[in-house]
Amino acid sequence: MGTRGLTAFLRRNWRSWLIRLADLVRRNRELAVAVLLIAAYVILNRLGFTYHYLALIVIGILFIMIFLRKPFYAFLGFVIATQLFEYTLINGIPIGRIYGILIIIITVAYYAINRHQFQTRIKYIFDVNGKLLIIVLLCYTISTVVNPNPQPIFFQRHFMFFAFYIITRLYVSNRALLRNVLLLLVILQAINSLYGIYQFISTSGHIRASGIWEGDPNEFACYSLAVMPIGLYLILHESKRLLKFVMIIGTCLLGISVVFSASRSGLLTMAFVGLLILVNKRVPFRVRLLSVVITVIILILVASNIYWERIETIQDYFLDQEKESSIAIREMIAKDAFTIFLENPLFGIGYHHFRLAPIEEAAGLIVRKGRLAHHSMYLAAMTQFGLFGLLPFLFLIGYTVRNGYRGAKIAHKNSDRKLMYLTSATTYAFLVIVIFGLMLNTDTKFLYFYLALAASSWELVYRKHGKSAPAAAGRQVS
Repeated sequence: MGTRGLTAFLRRNWRSWLIRLADLVRRNRELAVAVLLIAAYVILNRLGFTYHYLALIVIGILFIMIFLRKPFYAFLGFVIATQLFEYTLINGIPIGRIYGILIIIITVAYYAINRHQFQTRIKYIFDVNGKLLIIVLLCYTISTVVNPNPQPIFFQRHFMFFAFYIITRLYVSNRALLRNVLLLLVILQAINSLYGIYQFISTSGHIRASGIWEGDPNEFACYSLAVMPIGLYLILHESKRLLKFVMIIGTCLLGISVVFSASRSGLLTMAFVGLLILVNKRVPFRVRLLSVVITVIILILVASNIYWERIETIQDYFLDQEKESSIAIREMIAKDAFTIFLENPLFGIGYHHFRLAPIEEAAGLIVRKGRLAHHSMYLAAMTQFGLFGLLPFLFLIGYTVRNGYRGAKIAHKNSDRKLMYLTSATTYAFLVIVIFGLMLNTDTKFLYFYLALAASSWELVYRKHGKSAPAAAGRQVS
C-alpha cells in the first residue's frame, strides 16, 4: 500500500477508531487511569519535579474522580487539603494552593462537559450574596490599584478567595451534599483539635494548643469554635448512631481545644455566640441549657493555670494600667489604625501598605504596625481599602447574617426544624469568624468558605419555602 493509499485509509477510518478507543476506555477505566498515571509519572520525573511520587498520588485521585464522574469527592479532597495541610509545602508551595489550582481545572473541565448543570447552578451562585461579594472585591481592587505600588499578592490571594466561594457554591447544591461537607468539617477539625490537646498535655501546659498547623493559637481557636455550632446541629439531627457518637466526641474535643489554646479572643467570642444561642427562642430550651452546661463543665474541668492567667490580663486593663494588657495593646493598635486611616479615608493606603507607612503615622512603633496585620480584620480593611472597601464589606456581612436569621425564621414557620437548625448552625459558624475578626485578622479563605456555606443554607430555604413565611390562617395570599 502506497503513501496515498495509507492516507486515504486513515481518512476513512479515523472516526471509527476514535469511537472504538473511547468505548475501550469506558469499559476499562482502571486500565486507562493506570496508563495516564504512568504517563504523568514519566513526564513529572523528566521535568525533575522532586516530589513526583506525591504529585502522582494527587493526579491519580483527580483522574479517578473525573473518570467516575464524581467531582464532589475531589472537592471534599480540597476541603481536607485546606483544613489539615494548609502550611504543608511541596517545593515551597502549600499543598492547599496546589490542590486549589487543580480543583479549579477539574471544575472547569467538568462543567464544560456538563454545561446544563452549570446553567442551573449559576443563578443561585450569583444571587444577591454572590453579587455583593463581587462588589466588595471590585472595591478592594480599585482601592489597591489607585494607590501607588499595588502588591501583586492582593490579586493572587483574593482570586483564590473568590474561587473558593464559587467552587463551594457550585458543589454544595443540596442538603445531602451540605451535610457531607459539615460532617467532614467536624471530623477534620476534631483531628486537628486532638493534636492540639496532645501538644498542650505533652508540654504540661507550657505550650498553647495550636493544632497541626502549629501556627497562631488564636487562629486555631477561631476555626475550632466556628465548627462547634455545626457539631451541635449534627448531634441533634444525625440519624446514624455511630456518626452521632463521633459528632459528640468531636464537638467535645473542639471545646477542650479552644480552652487549651488559652485564647482570650476565643473566650470572648464563645461567650457572645453562646449568649446569642441562649436568647434564641426558636432553639428548644433543653438544647440551649445543654450547650451552656457543657461549656461550663469543659471550662471547669480542663481550664489550666495558663488559661486563667491570660484571662486575668483582660481585667488588668481596668484594675492596673501599668501591667501588660491585651485590651490596652489593641487600644493602641486601634489608635494607630485611625491615624493612618484619617490620612487616606476614601481609598486607604493600599493592601499591606500599613507596613510601609511612615513611622510617625504609627505613633513611632513599627511593631504595632505589624500587629495591625494580625489583630483586627476590620481595622486592617479600614486602613488598606478605606471607606470605599470597608462599607461594602460590612454590608455583605450584615446581609449574610440577616439572611441566616430570615432563613431560620422561614423554616421555623414552615415547621421544617432540620432546615431551621442547619441555617442557624452555618450562620453561627460565619458569625464566629466575623466576631473573631474584631480581635484577629480573619480575612482568609475560611471567611469566604463559611460565607459560602451560610449562603448555601439560605439557598436551600429559598428553593424549598420561598423568601417569605407562610401566610397566617384565614389570610388570603395573592
